[in-house]
Amino acid sequence: MKKFASLVATLALLLTCARVSASIVTMTPTENAVVSNPVVVTCQDLNPGASYFFYLDDLYVTSNKTGVWSVSPNPGSHYIVCNAYSNGHQDGSADADITVQATSASPTPTSTPISPSPTPVATPTSTPISTPVNTPTPLATPTPIATPVPTPTSTPISPSPTPVATPTTTPISTPVNTPTPLATPTPIATPVPTPTSTPISPSPTPVATPTTTPISTPVNTPTPIATFTPIATPVPTPTSTPVSPSPTPVATPTTTPISTPVNTPTPLATSTPITTPVPTLTPTPTPAATSPTPTPAPNAGVVHCTGSQDSAAIDAAFKSGAAQVRTFGACDLDTTLTEEVDNVGLKTDGTPWHAEGSGLVVNTGPNSYTTPAWDTLTLTGPGTGTATVGLQVDANFLTFNDLHVSGFGTQFQVGSNGYLITLNNARLYGDGNGVGINCVGGNNAGEGVNIISGQIFNLFNGIMDSGCDLTFIGTHEDTITGSLVTTNGVGVDFINSYIEETGSSFPSSGAIFTVNGHNAYAHVTFTGGQIQEDNFNTPPPLANITGAGPGGQNPYVKITNVRLSSVTLPTSTSPMFAICGSTSLNGGGTLGNIPNSGVCP
Repeated sequence: MKKFASLVATLALLLTCARVSASIVTMTPTENAVVSNPVVVTCQDLNPGASYFFYLDDLYVTSNKTGVWSVSPNPGSHYIVCNAYSNGHQDGSADADITVQATSASPTPTSTPISPSPTPVATPTSTPISTPVNTPTPLATPTPIATPVPTPTSTPISPSPTPVATPTTTPISTPVNTPTPLATPTPIATPVPTPTSTPISPSPTPVATPTTTPISTPVNTPTPIATFTPIATPVPTPTSTPVSPSPTPVATPTTTPISTPVNTPTPLATSTPITTPVPTLTPTPTPAATSPTPTPAPNAGVVHCTGSQDSAAIDAAFKSGAAQVRTFGACDLDTTLTEEVDNVGLKTDGTPWHAEGSGLVVNTGPNSYTTPAWDTLTLTGPGTGTATVGLQVDANFLTFNDLHVSGFGTQFQVGSNGYLITLNNARLYGDGNGVGINCVGGNNAGEGVNIISGQIFNLFNGIMDSGCDLTFIGTHEDTITGSLVTTNGVGVDFINSYIEETGSSFPSSGAIFTVNGHNAYAHVTFTGGQIQEDNFNTPPPLANITGAGPGGQNPYVKITNVRLSSVTLPTSTSPMFAICGSTSLNGGGTLGNIPNSGVCP
């Protein structure tokens, strides 16, 4: 048994070392700890400045920089996890299965050892009898050896029924009657609680078989001796010296055979109790090996923002391997986030994120066909007069649903690898300054950028396009003080959209549309919908077109089936301007009161 205990201890040590080497994060309580409420969890990362994220029963609870968390779960078994992140990367994780008790986690054992005092009362009538009665007294001394019993596992203490008295002489028969007083310890067995264990069976071996009549009377005396078996029952309590095998040997004769049973109890105390320390190895980290650190951790990708310095937590969620990052509460972007989003989407609870500088840069590979969608992101910036960008999209096959961006120098910007991007019901706005959408283009960028519904308003420049084919479907653009649309060498197309100037603002560019280029790639088309200036006293020109290419390759503006109000139209025919099937609302308007000009279908 000692060799087995050593082997178990060695295996436990190896498992513990293996787990420690895999992480630089430690946590208390440790595996299999028994605690009481409130439970104080302390997590420590060897790297300074780490952020800690805590989970209870696979559910995210909180995060902080201190590594200390207090929680009061219901009594019972629970699973706790601590993830540590440093510089946007996960350093490691620690976890533990714990048991929460409603009372103190470590009840103080009441030391009420059952007195093994049923030392045989010596009431012999002769001197030889009193001598063996006293001899069991030394047998009580081995009881300290039994004290290491920490668990109720060691119940098989057999007092070895060796003291069988088989003397043939007459003096032996007389002390056989002396065990009669031994029946008096019977009341001692009654207070013992529910003697569930029956291992100590003294087996009424001390049946004397002498030929004389007095010998038959002590034959019944072993029965009360068996009542001492409940003395072994205190073993379940971790108290000391509960097992006292000393009362069992009833030594009656004074002859040499009597001395041998006196010595036999000595090995009884040194037997199985010595091997019982093996249970102390059971709370080893063996269970820890069966519950590996979760990667990604339970509820990875879930962030409960604190409203202060949340960039690290959000960045860790994007890098956790989760398919979707979910945020709750107001998030503070204390640093600009740059995230690879080929395989991770975003869904917030709608609470705004506030960026102290530029907000986010999202990247994908050149052909990310399965980029997940982003939902309900509301992003506010430090001010429209700053050189900041709210959302820089260098990604493709990406859809934004209900994207709201405001308070940046540029709200939404498309760069390299930016193509096949869809904004559903976007809201891009400012305070009279800033740019709504800016497409700067770049490598592998430009095609298929669609804005469906939504609003662009209260900005200096609504749309600045130098590298994309932009399409607006049902979009509303309102109160732009600089240029509503400026395109340089590329095209912008509107379908059933609405443009309105409020009268208090006038496009400083001098026209609704400004088109620059050297061929027909540079163009603006507006099909259906309405264009109007609220102040009919200051109607702005509809378009300002500059540049011409070889052989009549010119940039152009084409207006088809559009309602126009308080807008100045060109007075002469131009190959760069076409108005087809449109109506002027001045004075109420009449269908087709604007004659077609340019190339119309």
